[in-house]
Amino acid sequence: MHRALSLTKWLAPAAALFALACALLAPAEAGSARRPLRQDVRAPQEEKPAESEESVVRGRVVYDETSRPVRRARVILVTEGDAAGHGEYAALTNARGEFAIAGVRVGTYYAFVDVPGVLSPVGFVSIEEMRTASGMPDLGEARKFFDLVEVDGKQDLNITVHARRGAAISGRVSYADGDPAVNVSVSLMRRSADGRVRQYLTGATAAALAGLRTDDRGMFRLTGLPPGEYLVGVSESVNHGSVDVGTDMSEDVSGSFRGMLTPQLLMTFYPSATSPKEAGVVKVAAGEERADVDINIPERDLRTVGGVVRARRGGRPVGQARVSIMRRDDPLAPANPVAAYYDNAEYGPTSTTADEQGRWQFSEIPDGAYVIQVKPPEEYEPGTGVAGNMNSNSSVTTVTTGNANVAAVTNASEYHPPRRKRSYAPARVNLDVSGGDVSELVVEVADGARVTGTVSIEGGAAPRYGSVAVVRLGEGGGAPDFSGAQSGGLDGGRFAVEGLPGGRFVFQASVAGSNSDGTIYLKSITWNGKDLLREPLELAEGASAEGVRIVYGRNPATLHVTVRPAAGRRRASELFVLLVPLDLSAWSPQAQPFFCVTGAAGTCPINAPPGEYRVLAVRSPTSPDAYEQEVRRRAASAPRVTLREGEPGRVEVDAPDN
Repeated sequence: MHRALSLTKWLAPAAALFALACALLAPAEAGSARRPLRQDVRAPQEEKPAESEESVVRGRVVYDETSRPVRRARVILVTEGDAAGHGEYAALTNARGEFAIAGVRVGTYYAFVDVPGVLSPVGFVSIEEMRTASGMPDLGEARKFFDLVEVDGKQDLNITVHARRGAAISGRVSYADGDPAVNVSVSLMRRSADGRVRQYLTGATAAALAGLRTDDRGMFRLTGLPPGEYLVGVSESVNHGSVDVGTDMSEDVSGSFRGMLTPQLLMTFYPSATSPKEAGVVKVAAGEERADVDINIPERDLRTVGGVVRARRGGRPVGQARVSIMRRDDPLAPANPVAAYYDNAEYGPTSTTADEQGRWQFSEIPDGAYVIQVKPPEEYEPGTGVAGNMNSNSSVTTVTTGNANVAAVTNASEYHPPRRKRSYAPARVNLDVSGGDVSELVVEVADGARVTGTVSIEGGAAPRYGSVAVVRLGEGGGAPDFSGAQSGGLDGGRFAVEGLPGGRFVFQASVAGSNSDGTIYLKSITWNGKDLLREPLELAEGASAEGVRIVYGRNPATLHVTVRPAAGRRRASELFVLLVPLDLSAWSPQAQPFFCVTGAAGTCPINAPPGEYRVLAVRSPTSPDAYEQEVRRRAASAPRVTLREGEPGRVEVDAPDN
C-alpha cells in the first residue's frame, strides 16, 4: 500500500519489541536456522536471493576475558537494519560451546550470545527505537562489541563468537518505613548522545526480564549493561482507574512488556526522587559492578481526580466514553508520535469508563501535570454487518458494540461491514493536580466530522475488501495525531468514516491486492476538485465531506532501484527510496509518495504511475520537518527517471551520508 513516508515509519507495529524479545526467548534447536522475527512490511516485495546462495556457519562461543566455552546458550546471527527480517538465525551451543547453523543466506551479520550478564544488541537500542523499527536498528558504536560475520553463500564458515560481559547495577528498594518494596517494576534509562533519557532493556533473556522486578527482599540486579550514564527508577503497581482491564498479567513475560508500554504515574528514581530532574546518575564502565544503588520510595499525598464527559452541543452526558490519564511531563514518553499512539493507556491501569451519566474517577494520583484523554463510544446502526449470499457453511454471531447489536459473519461469500452512527470526536484537556482532589472536571466532546466516498479500480470495478483510514495532522501540518484517527471498511466500494475531530487530514487506503502483486497502484484521491494526494483535507467540527473518490490505476511502471552505500558503510539497507515530482513545487510533505524500503542487498522495486520523477534515498525521518528539509535539500541533485506504463526501469542512487 502506498503511504506517506513519515506515516509509514510512524505506523510500524507496537508489537515489534515484543516480537523481537519473544523470538530471542523462544527455544531453538541446535543447528537450526530461525524463521524471520516478523513479516516483510516493505512495499512492494523485494526480490529474494537464490535459494542456493546459503552457507553453513559453524563455530564456538567463548567468554572474551577467559576464553572458556559458553555452554548451552543461544548464539544468534542478526542482520543490522534488516526490514525483511530474513537475516536472523540462531542455534544452541553444546557442552563444549560449539554450534552449527545451516541455511544462512548471503549477507553481513553480527554474532552474539544470549546469556545473562553478556552484552546483547538489545541493550544498545532504546525501547522507543525497537517499537518503531521494522528490523534491528542501526547499532552505531555498539558494533565494536560484536563479531562480524560475512556470508557469501558459496563457502561454509568456521568462526569464534566472543561473549563480552557488560556492567551490572544492583540495589534494594524499600518504602519510607523500611519495609522491602516487593515485586515493583524496575526501569532502566540511559542518557543518549542527544541528551535525552530513554528506556532500555538489559537483554532478551528470561534472567534479564526477571531483573525488571524486585524479589521478596526488595532486591534487583540489572546485568549486561553497556558502559554509560543511567537513571534507575521503580514504579508501584496501582490501578488508578477502573478494574475492567481483564486478567492481570503483570507477573508474566507479556505483562512485563505491557508495563513498559503503559504510562506510569507512581515512579521513584534513585535515590529517592519523584522527578527525573532530581534523580541521581549511575555511571558504569564496561564490566563494572555497582551494588549500592538503593532506592527509597517516599511518602506522598495521593489525590482523587474525577468529573463528567458531556456533549459540547446540548450539554447532555456522554456515557460509556473511555477516559485515560497520563503525565504531560512523563520522562519515558516517546518523542516519536507513533509510539505515543501505541502507548495509549485506553485499556490499561490508567484508564476508566464513564458511567451512563458520563461520570468518571481516578484514584491514587500524585500531584503533577496531566492530560485527560476521552474517546467517545462507537455506536453502530442496528442490524448492520450482515452478509449476503451466505452458503450453508456460513454462520452469524450477534455481538454488542456500543448501543447496537451487530451481526458478525464468518465464512460468508460477501460481507457488509457495520455502519457507524454519527458520533462525537475524541477530546483531551490539560489538568494540573496540586494540593487537593479534583472532583468536577468537565470534558466536552464536539460533534464528530464525517467523510464518505468510494474506492474503485480503474475501469469502474469496486474492490470487494479493503478499508480507508483518515489520519489527522498535527497543528501546522506537523506530526499525525493518531488520537483522532478513524477508519471504515468497504461495502460495495463505498466507505464512511465517522467521529473525526476538526482539523487537516490525510488518507490511508488499502484494498485487496493493493499493489502487493504489482498489478495496481494508488492513482488519485479527489474531492470537490481538490487533489488529496497533494494536499490534506480540511474539516470543521461536525462537518461532512461526501463524495471523496479514491481510484487505483492498473498496469503501473516498475522501477528497480539500487542504492550505493555511503562512505564507510558496507551496506545500504533499511533506506526509504522516494519518487518525487520533477517539478518540486508540486510536491508536499503531506503528499502520499511512491516509495520502497531497501533490503540487505540495498535494492527494492517501486510500482508507480507513468511520469517523470527524481529518485532519492533517505534514512528514517525523526519528524515531518526533518523529512521535508531532507527531501527539498537533496531532490535538486537526485537522479531523474522517466517511467512508462507497464514497463520496467532501473536506476542507481547514492545513500545519504548522515
